[in-house]
Amino acid sequence: MQLPRHSMIKNEIPKTRKSRSKLEMDLPNS
Repeated sequence: MQLPRHSMIKNEIPKTRKSRSKLEMDLPNS
C-alpha cells in the first residue's frame, strides 16, 4: 500500500515541476 502511494507521489512531483516550469516560463514570456 505504501509502495504505490510513494510511486504516485514521485510521479506527481516531476509532473508538477514540469507544469510549474512551463507556467513560470509563460509568465515572463507573456
